[in-house]
Amino acid sequence: FEQIDPLAFERGRSAYLASTAIAQAAMAADATRAGRNAAWATHLGERLATGARVLACACDADWPLALAARGLDAMDLGRLPRDAGAVPRELFARHADASLDALTALALPLLLRGWSLAGLLADARRVLRPGGVVLLAFAREGVALVESLRGMPATSLTVDLVEHALAVAGFVEVRRMDAADGSPALLARAP
Repeated sequence: FEQIDPLAFERGRSAYLASTAIAQAAMAADATRAGRNAAWATHLGERLATGARVLACACDADWPLALAARGLDAMDLGRLPRDAGAVPRELFARHADASLDALTALALPLLLRGWSLAGLLADARRVLRPGGVVLLAFAREGVALVESLRGMPATSLTVDLVEHALAVAGFVEVRRMDAADGSPALLARAP
């Protein structure tokens, strides 16, 4: 029995590494990705002051870099120090009330694994300063592809449903901001 756990661990690790390699290859072949991220970062930067604190969730490493290039202080939720087994919802809850200027999730369905949309939006309202901005997108991100390749299903949502949920949660100025590559996104402001 002592050898079963190490073998299972190694198989899981190998599957994860293979999934990561496939996702990286897919992201490298995506010719529209840089333009999409630059356009969304520009839209966000136009609504925030230089140095604004942005929590970047469910995204690849290039997204926080695109935000930083616009003068924003981007923190990547996936790269924040975490306790073993902590899920995004728990890490997100560690942020103080009204401590962020913006929250982004480029692969929103990935972020909602084990977390309700209503719960996410309530937490977003809590951590965003008045007038803070939320950008929720349905982009093809490598982090989400890895999970899909590993057989972990993402939450199934439509952009229209999320748009209604934002309004019901009290966000204002909710508008579509789809990328040129067709990736749907929503931008909204906390009251």
